[in-house]
Amino acid sequence: MRLARFWRGGLAAALAVGVLALGAPLGQAAPGDQAHAGSFCGDAPELPADAPPTAIAATVGVPFSITLDANPTTGYSWELATPLDANVVDLLQHTYQRNGPARPGAGGTAIWTFEPLCTGFTTIVLRYSRPWEPNDPSDRQVAYDIYIH
Repeated sequence: MRLARFWRGGLAAALAVGVLALGAPLGQAAPGDQAHAGSFCGDAPELPADAPPTAIAATVGVPFSITLDANPTTGYSWELATPLDANVVDLLQHTYQRNGPARPGAGGTAIWTFEPLCTGFTTIVLRYSRPWEPNDPSDRQVAYDIYIH
Protein backbone atom coordinates (compact mmCIF):
# COMPACT_ATOMS: atom_id res chain seq x y z
CA MET A 1 0.00 0.00 0.00
CA ARG A 2 2.78 2.44 0.95
CA LEU A 3 4.67 1.53 -2.25
CA ALA A 4 1.58 2.22 -4.41
CA ARG A 5 1.07 5.61 -2.72
CA PHE A 6 4.79 6.41 -3.23
CA TRP A 7 4.56 5.43 -6.93
CA ARG A 8 1.45 7.59 -7.52
CA GLY A 9 3.07 10.53 -5.70
CA GLY A 10 6.26 10.17 -7.74
CA LEU A 11 4.33 9.98 -11.00
CA ALA A 12 2.28 13.05 -10.08
CA ALA A 13 5.47 14.96 -9.22
CA ALA A 14 7.11 13.94 -12.53
CA LEU A 15 4.06 15.10 -14.49
CA ALA A 16 3.99 18.39 -12.59
CA VAL A 17 7.68 18.99 -13.36
CA GLY A 18 6.97 18.23 -17.03
CA VAL A 19 4.15 20.78 -17.11
CA LEU A 20 6.27 23.44 -15.38
CA ALA A 21 9.44 22.82 -17.38
CA LEU A 22 7.86 22.40 -20.79
CA GLY A 23 4.84 24.67 -20.40
CA ALA A 24 2.59 21.83 -21.60
CA PRO A 25 1.46 18.42 -20.45
CA LEU A 26 3.94 15.69 -21.34
CA GLY A 27 3.43 14.36 -24.85
CA GLN A 28 1.84 17.57 -26.12
CA ALA A 29 3.18 20.66 -27.84
CA ALA A 30 3.52 23.89 -25.92
CA PRO A 31 0.53 26.22 -25.81
CA GLY A 32 -0.22 28.00 -29.05
CA ASP A 33 0.42 24.97 -31.31
CA GLN A 34 3.55 23.32 -32.62
CA ALA A 35 5.58 26.51 -32.47
CA HIS A 36 7.92 25.36 -29.70
CA ALA A 37 7.57 21.60 -30.15
CA GLY A 38 10.94 21.26 -31.87
CA SER A 39 12.66 21.31 -35.21
CA PHE A 40 11.86 19.08 -38.14
CA CYS A 41 12.32 18.66 -41.88
CA GLY A 42 9.11 17.90 -43.71
CA ASP A 43 5.87 19.64 -44.56
CA ALA A 44 6.20 23.06 -42.99
CA PRO A 45 3.22 24.53 -41.20
CA GLU A 46 1.87 27.73 -42.65
CA LEU A 47 2.87 31.00 -41.03
CA PRO A 48 -0.19 31.98 -38.96
CA ALA A 49 -2.00 35.12 -40.06
CA ASP A 50 -1.72 36.50 -36.52
CA ALA A 51 1.94 35.51 -36.17
CA PRO A 52 4.07 37.67 -33.88
CA PRO A 53 6.95 39.73 -35.32
CA THR A 54 9.35 36.99 -34.18
CA ALA A 55 7.87 34.54 -36.70
CA ILE A 56 9.87 34.36 -39.91
CA ALA A 57 8.89 32.87 -43.28
CA ALA A 58 12.01 31.52 -44.99
CA THR A 59 12.88 29.69 -48.20
CA VAL A 60 15.24 26.72 -48.50
CA GLY A 61 18.69 27.87 -49.66
CA VAL A 62 17.93 31.59 -49.27
CA PRO A 63 19.78 33.15 -46.33
CA PHE A 64 17.83 35.32 -43.89
CA SER A 65 19.03 37.59 -41.09
CA ILE A 66 17.90 38.45 -37.60
CA THR A 67 18.97 41.90 -36.39
CA LEU A 68 19.05 42.87 -32.72
CA ASP A 69 20.06 45.99 -30.83
CA ALA A 70 23.38 45.44 -29.11
CA ASN A 71 26.01 47.34 -27.19
CA PRO A 72 29.22 45.35 -26.62
CA THR A 73 30.75 48.22 -24.61
CA THR A 74 28.52 47.04 -21.73
CA GLY A 75 30.00 43.54 -21.91
CA TYR A 76 26.74 42.09 -23.20
CA SER A 77 26.49 40.18 -26.46
CA TRP A 78 23.98 37.96 -28.23
CA GLU A 79 24.59 34.20 -28.25
CA LEU A 80 22.60 31.12 -29.17
CA ALA A 81 20.66 30.10 -26.07
CA THR A 82 19.90 26.66 -27.51
CA PRO A 83 21.79 24.69 -30.15
CA LEU A 84 20.58 24.91 -33.74
CA ASP A 85 19.18 21.82 -35.43
CA ALA A 86 21.99 21.28 -37.97
CA ASN A 87 19.61 19.36 -40.24
CA VAL A 88 17.22 22.31 -40.56
CA VAL A 89 19.22 25.54 -40.45
CA ASP A 90 22.87 26.60 -40.62
CA LEU A 91 24.46 29.65 -39.01
CA LEU A 92 26.39 31.44 -41.77
CA GLN A 93 27.72 34.32 -39.68
CA HIS A 94 27.04 36.74 -36.89
CA THR A 95 28.50 40.23 -36.95
CA TYR A 96 28.22 43.55 -35.15
CA GLN A 97 27.63 46.85 -36.91
CA ARG A 98 27.90 50.09 -34.95
CA ASN A 99 25.41 52.88 -35.45
CA GLY A 100 27.18 55.92 -36.86
CA PRO A 101 30.69 57.08 -35.95
CA ALA A 102 32.59 55.38 -33.15
CA ARG A 103 31.67 57.01 -29.81
CA PRO A 104 32.36 55.62 -26.35
CA GLY A 105 29.33 53.71 -25.09
CA ALA A 106 27.47 53.91 -28.43
CA GLY A 107 25.42 50.90 -29.43
CA GLY A 108 24.77 49.20 -32.71
CA THR A 109 23.22 46.11 -34.25
CA ALA A 110 24.02 42.41 -34.01
CA ILE A 111 23.28 40.63 -37.30
CA TRP A 112 22.78 36.85 -37.30
CA THR A 113 22.54 35.24 -40.76
CA PHE A 114 21.18 31.72 -41.25
CA GLU A 115 20.52 29.44 -44.22
CA PRO A 116 17.52 27.08 -44.23
CA LEU A 117 18.56 23.58 -45.33
CA CYS A 118 15.16 21.87 -45.77
CA THR A 119 11.45 22.63 -45.72
CA GLY A 120 10.17 22.42 -42.18
CA PHE A 121 10.21 24.33 -38.93
CA THR A 122 12.66 25.35 -36.20
CA THR A 123 12.97 27.82 -33.37
CA ILE A 124 16.08 29.96 -32.94
CA VAL A 125 16.59 31.24 -29.40
CA LEU A 126 19.10 34.03 -28.73
CA ARG A 127 20.20 35.33 -25.32
CA TYR A 128 21.71 38.74 -24.50
CA SER A 129 24.17 38.21 -21.68
CA ARG A 130 27.71 38.62 -20.49
CA PRO A 131 29.51 35.48 -21.70
CA TRP A 132 31.72 35.19 -18.60
CA GLU A 133 28.77 35.29 -16.19
CA PRO A 134 26.57 32.26 -15.43
CA ASN A 135 23.23 32.15 -17.22
CA ASP A 136 20.64 34.15 -15.36
CA PRO A 137 16.86 33.74 -15.80
CA SER A 138 16.61 37.54 -16.02
CA ASP A 139 18.88 37.64 -19.11
CA ARG A 140 17.06 39.02 -22.13
CA GLN A 141 16.06 36.19 -24.45
CA VAL A 142 14.14 36.13 -27.73
CA ALA A 143 12.78 33.16 -29.69
CA TYR A 144 12.19 33.24 -33.45
CA ASP A 145 9.91 30.64 -35.02
CA ILE A 146 11.18 29.86 -38.53
CA TYR A 147 8.68 28.47 -41.06
CA ILE A 148 10.68 27.12 -44.01
CA HIS A 149 9.13 26.49 -47.44
